[in-house]
Amino acid sequence: MEKKFGYTHPRIRLVGTEAIFALDALIYMRAFHFLPRDAYHLATMRHYGIDSIVTLDADFLTVPDLHIYTCNPSILHQTSHS
Repeated sequence: MEKKFGYTHPRIRLVGTEAIFALDALIYMRAFHFLPRDAYHLATMRHYGIDSIVTLDADFLTVPDLHIYTCNPSILHQTSHS
């Protein structure tokens, strides 16, 4: 039975995770020097073809072809100079 959530939005999609994503997460931990949680987020995103993230975490700046949405002044400053 599919879980129903009370909140829906046409531009937001809730996705699940799979244990197999952990293998890709290990690759991302090495490639981008990510902590496990960040690497697992990226592995899940790549699996579903998601190329944008809303985050306060500057670590994601090292990922090519990733669109970052943030209000973190540190990240905003870094992206405006790249």
